[in-house]
Amino acid sequence: MAGFKDVVGTDAIGTQSMGAYLSAIAKMEKEYEALKATPTVLAGADGEGFYAAAGSIGDGAVMLLNRSYMGNAAKHARSQRDEESSGFKMPTNGRITSQAAYTVKHEYGHLLQNALYQEDRI
Repeated sequence: MAGFKDVVGTDAIGTQSMGAYLSAIAKMEKEYEALKATPTVLAGADGEGFYAAAGSIGDGAVMLLNRSYMGNAAKHARSQRDEESSGFKMPTNGRITSQAAYTVKHEYGHLLQNALYQEDRI
């Protein structure tokens, strides 16, 4: 689970895709420990206009993965590549693994920012 307190509602996200996302998060968690600092739930969500989101809730945090957009890492990587080509997203190294992980790494950054903010308040 890469350090998440709980994982809910992610059944519609393919096992291989979820593995890729959690692997990317686990690498960042090993270095930065945002999930250790703030109990965080990984949740599947539905909606339009977003791939994923992250933020604080109560005494913890949540990372949402949009099931329809993030359910297939290869499909998500193609969308990322298209957005890179249009200049909407920062470019990756072009590998499907970095393109698929782009979104979860970005959202992990919000969780890290939240953890640092909480630590600074203490």
